[in-house]
Amino acid sequence: MSKAVVKVGDRRRRSPATVNVKAAENGASEARSAIFVHSSFRTGSTWLWSLFRTNTKFCAYYEIFNEYLATLSLDTLNHSHDKWNSHHPPTAPYFIEFAPLIAADGGVCHYESGMALARFFPAKDEIGDPVLSDAERCYTASLINAAHVAGRVPVLSCTRSLARIGALKRAHGGLHIALVRPLLAQWFSYSDQFAAGNDYFLRSVLTTVFSTSADPVANTLQRFARSAELADTDGLRPNDDVLICFLVLHIYLEHLARLDADLVVSLDGLAEGAEERAALETAVTAHSGLPFSVAGAKSTIAAPDLLVLDLERVEQMVASLLHLAAHDGSIVRAPDVLLDLGIRRIAEFAERYRAFLSQAGALHGRWRRDRDRLAAEAEQRAQDHERFLGESREVLNRCSTLEAELATVEEALRASLSHGASLEAAVAADNEVRAGLLTSLEHGAAERDELHLALALYQQRLASYERSRGTPLPGSLEPADVASRWNEVMRRLK
Repeated sequence: MSKAVVKVGDRRRRSPATVNVKAAENGASEARSAIFVHSSFRTGSTWLWSLFRTNTKFCAYYEIFNEYLATLSLDTLNHSHDKWNSHHPPTAPYFIEFAPLIAADGGVCHYESGMALARFFPAKDEIGDPVLSDAERCYTASLINAAHVAGRVPVLSCTRSLARIGALKRAHGGLHIALVRPLLAQWFSYSDQFAAGNDYFLRSVLTTVFSTSADPVANTLQRFARSAELADTDGLRPNDDVLICFLVLHIYLEHLARLDADLVVSLDGLAEGAEERAALETAVTAHSGLPFSVAGAKSTIAAPDLLVLDLERVEQMVASLLHLAAHDGSIVRAPDVLLDLGIRRIAEFAERYRAFLSQAGALHGRWRRDRDRLAAEAEQRAQDHERFLGESREVLNRCSTLEAELATVEEALRASLSHGASLEAAVAADNEVRAGLLTSLEHGAAERDELHLALALYQQRLASYERSRGTPLPGSLEPADVASRWNEVMRRLK
C-alpha cells in the first residue's frame, strides 16, 4: 500500500496523517466506511453533525470545504456557536477535529481556498459525470485517512458539497446523506439572519451562482441576476428577485442530491416522521457498526424580515428559469426529473407561504408593527442622542473658547499686575524723592526764616546808622539789590 506526499498549488505540505491516496482512489474498504453529510446553509446540518460528534468513535469534520480552513491555526480553533447568532446547539468549537491536520504555517493540509466556491460545481468527465479535482480528492482522502489512523469512523459534513456528491462518491465510496429543509423555512432563516445583521447567507446565493461558467443552471441564473441588477452583492437585501435565485438554485441542488446520494432526509421529516428517523438511524448504524440516534429532532421557522411581494411572479419565474436551464442545449442530468421536482417544490413553497400568512400572518403583522415602532423609537432616540452629542460638542467648544479667552485675560492680568508692581516701585521711588524734596524745602524754609531775620536786623542797623550819620553807609546794599537776591534765593529753594 503506497503512501504519497501530495503537492497542492505551489506549496508542499505533509499531513501529520499522511494521505493514503491509493486506498482513496480505489475505494478500499476503509475509505467506504466514511460517512458524508451534504446540505446547504440553514438546514439543520450543524445539529445533525453534532449528533455524530457526541460519539467519540466518530471523527466528525465540520464543513470540510469551508473557506475558513485556508487560514485555520491552533490560535483560531475557538470559532464556535456562541460567537454569532447561529441558533446552533451548544458544542465544542466547530473545527477541533482538524487540529492534527493544521500545517505549521497555518491552514489545513491539502486544503485550497478555491474548494469553497470555485469548485462548487465540479468538472465532468467525458460521459458527463461529475469528478473531483486531484487536489479535492487528495484533501478529502487525507481527512478520511487521519480518522482511520486514530481508529475512528470519519464523518465529513459540508454545506458546499450538494453538487459534488456524485464526484465524492466515485472518489471515496462511503455513505452519502443529503439533508434538505422546506424552502420556505430555509428562506425565512436566511432573512432572519439578515435582519440580525448577517448577510453572509443571502450573499451566498449570488456568490454560488457566479462561481462557475460551466453549469447550465448557474449560467441561466447569472443572466437573470444581471438583468435584475444582482451581480453586485454589496447592499443586497431580501427581495423577490433574490428569492427567485434562491429557489432555482436549491431546487437544482436537491435534484443533484437525489440523483447521487444514498439517502435524502428532510429536517421536517426527521422532526415529524418516525419512518424517516428510522431510515437514517438504520443506514448510519449499518454502515458504521455504531449506534446512532436522531431523537429530539425539531423544526422551527423564523419570522421573515420581508414578506414575498408578488408570489405569483415568483412561481412563474422559477418555473421559467428551470425550463430554460433544462432545455438550453447544455447538459443537464435528468432534465425531466428536475422539472418535475421544480413543480412540486414551487407548489409546496406557495402552499406553505399562504398557510403561514393565514395562520401566523396576523401575529407576524403585529410583530412587524411592534418591530417597526420599536425601530422608529430607537431611531428617534438615536437622533436625540446625536442631537445631544452635537449640543454637547458645541458646549464643549464654547467652554474651550472661554477657557482660551480666560487664559488670555489671566495673562493680561498677570502682565498688568507685573506692570502695577513696577509702577508701585516707581511711585515709592518718587515718594522717596518727594520726601527728600520736602526735607530740603523744610531746610530751605528755615534758612529763609534766618535770612529774613538777618535782613531785618541788617535793615534796622542800616536805618539806625543812617539816622545817626545822615548819609548812606558806604558799600551798603540798596533795597532793590537785597530784594533781587532774596528772590533768587527763593527761586532756588522752590
